[in-house]
Formats: sequence, structure tokens, C-alpha cells
Amino acid sequence: MSSEIPEKFLGKFKLDKSENFDAYLETKGLNWFLRKIICMSSVTYEFKKGSEPGKYTCIVHSKKTIEYPNWKIGETFEGEGMDGTKHKMTFTMPDDNTLDEYHDRYQIEGDNQELYHYTREGEYLVQTMSNKGVTAKRWHKLVQEKK
Repeated sequence: MSSEIPEKFLGKFKLDKSENFDAYLETKGLNWFLRKIICMSSVTYEFKKGSEPGKYTCIVHSKKTIEYPNWKIGETFEGEGMDGTKHKMTFTMPDDNTLDEYHDRYQIEGDNQELYHYTREGEYLVQTMSNKGVTAKRWHKLVQEKK
């Protein structure tokens, strides 16, 4: 497992298209109205180097912007999720082509674990997630090179 994020994952990536995302959200117990709002929302992920060597920052730009500053690969930290609750989060690099983002939504009982896999396909950052046998993909197009 790598302790550095390859350069190809650094930059700003805006959501361009989704596949099976509504069905995935349904497995998480979200009602129809909330699923539609989430599916129509614009989201941009920004991965960049942090203010210290070996650290990174992830910014999720949406109606609500959330920043996870200065974390290291493999180290767990606490941050606010898009749902407004506290999450214990860990980013890992199982190989040079996959960045994983693990969330433990410990304030919520039941189905509270989330794992997102990120890979690069051309100009896209592809996010893959699964729950209860349903897999969804979201393609985020590179809009700004790394800083």
C-alpha cells in the first residue's frame, strides 16, 4: 500500500454522469424525494497536496462545501459528512491505480459504513460504490489540473 497519492488523482473533478446511483441510494434507505435531490445535485471533488509534506486535502464542492485538510494516507481522522453527521474517515492507496475513501458514520445506527473507490479513466475520476449487491458509478471530469 502506497503512502503517496499519484499525481493523476490530484486536481479538480466535476460530476459529469452517473450510472445506477439512484438504486444505490435506495439501498441506503433514502426516500424517493431525497434521492432525486441528491441525484440532481452538482458535486466537484478536489484533491490536492496539503500544507505539510505527505499530507493531502480533499474538498467536496456542492451546495455545501466540505474540506478535509491535511490528512495522511492510511490515517483515520474525523470530519463532517455531506449528511451533516461526524464521520471517521480513512483514505488508502491499495495500488497505484486506486484511491479508496472509507467512512464510518458512527453516529448512525445500522447501515453506516461506506467505501468509495476512485480510479482514473482518461480525463475522468471514476467513483465506484456498492451496497447490498447494488453498484453505482459516477464519472467526474477533470476541470482543473493539480495546484
